[in-house]
Amino acid sequence: MKLADSAEIALTNIMHQKLRSWLTILGIVVGVASIITLISISMGMQENVTKQTSVLGANQITITAGSQRASRMMGMGLAGGGGGPPPGAVFEEDDSETAAVTFKEADELRSLSGVSVIDARLSERKDIVYKTKNTTLSVIGTDPDAFPETLSVELENGRLLGVSDKYSAVIGYNVAHAVFDGEDDDEVDLLNNQIEIDGVAFKVVGILNESGGMAGSDNNIYVPIETAQDLFDEDEDVSELIVVVKDGYNVDTIASDLETELKSLHDLSDDEDADFSVVTATSMQSAVSSITDTLTLFLGGIASISLIVGGIGVLNTMFMSVLEQTKTIGVFKALGAKDSDIIRLFLIEAATLGFIGGLAGVGLSFFGSIVLSMFSLPSAITVELVAMGLFFSVIVGIVAGIVPARNAAQISPIEALRYE
Repeated sequence: MKLADSAEIALTNIMHQKLRSWLTILGIVVGVASIITLISISMGMQENVTKQTSVLGANQITITAGSQRASRMMGMGLAGGGGGPPPGAVFEEDDSETAAVTFKEADELRSLSGVSVIDARLSERKDIVYKTKNTTLSVIGTDPDAFPETLSVELENGRLLGVSDKYSAVIGYNVAHAVFDGEDDDEVDLLNNQIEIDGVAFKVVGILNESGGMAGSDNNIYVPIETAQDLFDEDEDVSELIVVVKDGYNVDTIASDLETELKSLHDLSDDEDADFSVVTATSMQSAVSSITDTLTLFLGGIASISLIVGGIGVLNTMFMSVLEQTKTIGVFKALGAKDSDIIRLFLIEAATLGFIGGLAGVGLSFFGSIVLSMFSLPSAITVELVAMGLFFSVIVGIVAGIVPARNAAQISPIEALRYE
């Protein structure tokens, strides 16, 4: 029996049992759509977070007080224009004693080889008032000399902070375009206008482009560091250090050197855990990848259950198909069909059920991705993910069809012809 003949007979069998075939295919559809959709959510989250952590800057290192555990939970909002945790974030408390990172230590670290500039920043959430409207935002004190190198976003309008500025401010994209807009008002133009920070008037001299993501600068306000020290009543401890590495130096090597030097300044041995955290874009992305990889396996495992259920449906359908075609099998064998021909016939039918279900499942997953985007849930359906879905749907069909196909091949031609 030729392969083309086997495929034609298999398709005819499927068409003759439309209702049962489509109910079987539906189980595969749900399984494939579940796998692709759930894994695409995990992949979308990874892409989204990777994009967000990219604002850290490939040549930048962030140093904050607190353990590495705190760093993993807070790091994405600390550098490259970030300046603090995202609004509404909840962090795990670390009961261990935490030593501060100081302005004096920042001066010591500036002398290290490979360090271009260090921006010792202060960051607090303060009440912001513009005319009759008010809100609470992150206000970040930054060194005007280091600010251009540590900021990973371009200016939209105006200028950056200068060394002669005292009560000047550079604001993030959302602060300029969304925070103070009324429902019925035209967009507010804050450039060269005054805002009040904790009751102190500041002139907006610059507006930043949109950075996007929770690690961005969109909801921040930047002021000169000396002004921030007076405003926050803090002249010893820093909120974070943004270190820019010189060209030609390895960022991870400089990060290790910074950690060693800062441990020495904190009277800690090399074997002791640091009471501060050193974060690079590479280390943050590595941590995120580890989490999302685990999440992908977890979600994929859950979704695989539905695909197994779909495989059981194929198994049941194929057993019924063998019973209904027993006499036909006898005719084929009487005409000289081999056992391998009978097995191939039913495996093609099972694989076809799986493939059709896989195609429909892929289509449903694309629809699900559109729905998820309406709720701002990230998803990323790739060619590889689609191919995986189709591959597994066919494999499930074939595996489910093996036993019924072997049973069909083992039927005696004489018994098959007598079957009623």
